[in-house]
Amino acid sequence: MTNRPDPEEPSFGGPTKWKDLEMRKSNHRTLIRVLVLIIVVAGIAGAAVLTMQIIPDQQATQDTPFPYTTTYQASLPDSERVHVGSLDILAMQTGDRIALKIGNHREEMEMNETRQISPRIFSLRIFGTPVFDTGYQVNVTWTGVQKDRDTFKIVLRTNRQVPEWLMNRIIPGTIEAKPA
Repeated sequence: MTNRPDPEEPSFGGPTKWKDLEMRKSNHRTLIRVLVLIIVVAGIAGAAVLTMQIIPDQQATQDTPFPYTTTYQASLPDSERVHVGSLDILAMQTGDRIALKIGNHREEMEMNETRQISPRIFSLRIFGTPVFDTGYQVNVTWTGVQKDRDTFKIVLRTNRQVPEWLMNRIIPGTIEAKPA
């Protein structure tokens, strides 16, 4: 006959039971703290996004240098208003010309004609505080129409490097833009 220890019986109401209950309470408190922290962080991030202002059309001085240049191939829907921050843009093909309205400025262009938009300042503000400012100047060339979209070559010159994540946030989904 082999001598084996008896199997342990569950302890009802003994010290192990109380330790388990205390451990569960501690885990619940930790879980609640983590959830509250997630809610607070999400609330602050949500408030930051909701208070974010993109102001792209402030006048700049003419003597501002623009050492950074990026070229884009872009298209936007014909005869449909799009918004870049608080700036309204509308492109409408009229035969062999295009009418381009940017803010309160209206331009008419012919195919492959380039127009320069005077220097401006772009500001990104969160909670009313400026987070990112840069001067910019834009050269726009109308390159034609593909289906129901007007296509442009855009040369963006800035006096500060604009991060890619910020450009992706600024350009709305209705404008298809990719670096050329």
